[in-house]
Amino acid sequence: MRPPCVGLAEQRTWRDLRRLGQDPSRTLRWLDAGEVATAPEPLVACGLWAARTPEAALVLRRRAEAGLVTLLVARFEPVDLGPVIGAPVSVRLCPGESDGLVWDDGRRYAVPGVTVIETALPQGHWARSAAGTSVLAYRPHTQAGLICLCTATVAGPALGADPAEQQALFDRLLDELARRAPERPPADPIAPSPALCASVCEYLERHGAEGALVLLAALNAPDGRADAAGLESIGATLAADRLAELVAAQPAATAQAIEQALNAAGWGAHLRALVRRRMGGP
Repeated sequence: MRPPCVGLAEQRTWRDLRRLGQDPSRTLRWLDAGEVATAPEPLVACGLWAARTPEAALVLRRRAEAGLVTLLVARFEPVDLGPVIGAPVSVRLCPGESDGLVWDDGRRYAVPGVTVIETALPQGHWARSAAGTSVLAYRPHTQAGLICLCTATVAGPALGADPAEQQALFDRLLDELARRAPERPPADPIAPSPALCASVCEYLERHGAEGALVLLAALNAPDGRADAAGLESIGATLAADRLAELVAAQPAATAQAIEQALNAAGWGAHLRALVRRRMGGP
């Protein structure tokens, strides 16, 4: 038997998820939005729901904070899902046709897609096609569950697609989500701790992309502390209460220490862009 999963009852008849109900080797439960918010199995949902349904953001964030994983699959439409999944930067779905994708370990899956993902997030790009990123996984902090977007057509019919390849990619997605889930998912929703971090490296490890953006904004601030204007200057936004938590947790550090930590964490390109803007470059 393959690992179980859950879906939204309202999507049970959607063609985009037709293949889910046709797999006798997988236990699949169809639940309402309130139930899937806390269901322990992976949630598989259509990207159109995430883009068009106001309650989607709440469901996705509740699952992430509870350490639960979610897989959003095609169809998608050209929108910014960053605010929906709680990302600190844009996660934009754009047109981009492809006949397959390549996982970051080199494994190719001949599963077509018609959209790709454009984002400044430096991590979580698990697979790419010739048109761009096809699989992106995001978590708001290290103890949160992953929200994964796959723009290849894995759960519904697709012209010219090999069902065996679709199944292989779908299984890979669920396997990776299970492997990278928090070791001990909390029983109740939690929030990232606002406690003061001992070092910049600890701060980045605890707060991930949100922490990196706060540090980049802090480098522009005379007192070394980020604010809403500083975030806006680097093209990012955060809710006021979340920004206050992140600023409260920011350790005292020199600009050199912050730059070293950002480079080590994979934010060197963003740091170099910030330096160019300081010097009046493009």
